[in-house]
Amino acid sequence: MSRLLCVIFILVIFKTQAQTSVLKHADSLFAYGHYSKAIVQYKTHNNLPEVYYKMAKAFIAIGNYDESLVHYKKAVETNPKNSLLKYDFARFLYQIKKYKSASKVFEELVYTDSKNPNFHYELGLALEQLNDSTAQHKFYSAFELDSTHQKAIYKIAKAHLKKRRFKTANKLIDIGLSSYKNNKQLISLKAQNYYAQKQYRAAIIWFEKLLELGESSMFIHEMLATAYSYLYHYEMAIHHQEIVLNFRKDKCALIKNKV
Repeated sequence: MSRLLCVIFILVIFKTQAQTSVLKHADSLFAYGHYSKAIVQYKTHNNLPEVYYKMAKAFIAIGNYDESLVHYKKAVETNPKNSLLKYDFARFLYQIKKYKSASKVFEELVYTDSKNPNFHYELGLALEQLNDSTAQHKFYSAFELDSTHQKAIYKIAKAHLKKRRFKTANKLIDIGLSSYKNNKQLISLKAQNYYAQKQYRAAIIWFEKLLELGESSMFIHEMLATAYSYLYHYEMAIHHQEIVLNFRKDKCALIKNKV
């Protein structure tokens, strides 16, 4: 009896080592970008919970989102308490535009860890895509938990700007810029905020700051051209209007090439 147990023990060890060797080889293939080859190796052990997630990531890498979704679901089903896995799954669902499913998983994560600001923020993103009015509440929750959360601040400030709540928007923008002074999105909102209030001198300062940070778009130069013209700085207005015309020429040329 003892000999039989010894043989069984040796066989189990051998099988475990063989599985570990195959998985290490598959992981190595994945790390070096041989995703399809890695999938072939993973399939020989796709009954293991940890392999489902690896296969999901490999299928994402080669652009097969249907298979990735299948394996993500299996990974979550076999690891229901793994919040990190659920978070990754929810973000994948958002990426493939399954916003309703993504929102449900994010809601589970918020319930599990209500103090995580990013769970609230990303739930807000999913709800926003569903035109759910509670999305802003989630952005506020993220901001309340982390007053330096730049993305949440941007979403809230932008909503206030749309409703012409200029003082509230500006206050939030300043809070964001106090922890990240070169946030281009917030700088753009600040410039637009001043422009909407016809405070053109202030608007120019912030639009010019975007140019200093390497941002150059038709929108920025249009705003600058108009702001300078209101202040009778016609030379600068013409300068920016010429840049706008160049943007339009490039756009027309691109459309012609596509046709």
